[in-house]
Amino acid sequence: MAALALGALAVAVAATGCSSDESTDAATEASVDQQAAVDTLSSYYSAFGTGDGAKACGYLDPELAAKLATTGPDGTCPAAVQGGHDRAGAEALSKLADLKYDATQVVVEGDTAKLATKDVAELNGKSTDSTAQIVLQRDGDGWKIVDLG
Repeated sequence: MAALALGALAVAVAATGCSSDESTDAATEASVDQQAAVDTLSSYYSAFGTGDGAKACGYLDPELAAKLATTGPDGTCPAAVQGGHDRAGAEALSKLADLKYDATQVVVEGDTAKLATKDVAELNGKSTDSTAQIVLQRDGDGWKIVDLG
């Protein structure tokens, strides 16, 4: 489960692109949704990077937060995030701070947003050729992360 917090920590984003044949209104709507999803993900990583577990957990779907909580020393999501932050080390946290997302890399389908990513082998133990997908679910006017890849 420590990999859950760290696994998506150092991802290199693989562009997924957007369809150019959408109507202007649909494209504008998607752009707003895409940017909102990116903002949620960026805010999560920012909170993780500073060790603010409570704030980071606020960006997670309750089910994912509960799953992550099982890895914390006191069974809470904030403690699990803090532990992941503490174990990450300066190099990984630096890579995290440098992550930049382009909203056009997010594919929004209804109430689900997906961002394809490439894992960094040194930090998550997977091949550099493997691909993961971060998934967010619409939550009222915003987005919650349901899968960190």
